[in-house]
Amino acid sequence: MILWALLICNFSSQSLYFNVCALLPQFVDQNFPALNNFDVGLLMAVYPIAFLITAPLIGDKLDNLGRKNSLLAGILVMTVATLIFGLAGYCKRIYAFFAISFIGRVL
Repeated sequence: MILWALLICNFSSQSLYFNVCALLPQFVDQNFPALNNFDVGLLMAVYPIAFLITAPLIGDKLDNLGRKNSLLAGILVMTVATLIFGLAGYCKRIYAFFAISFIGRVL
């Protein structure tokens, strides 16, 4: 049962990531033309970089919580990060959009 829950969580996480990869460049071009390709690339790259840095550090700590609590914590953090990243599109200022999107991607 835990294996299926982990597989579903991994699938939903990767689906969210690939949807953002496909849709973010067009969204930025239409709504924030002042942002260049490097800025969009930075928003795309910050998620795997943050994952690479934090996964070994958090992995040891989450083992103390237990499997179910770790899974629930991960789902909660992913939900909050997705909401933050999605709501950043309502910002009208370029730098506010970029900062909120960056924070949403790092989480």
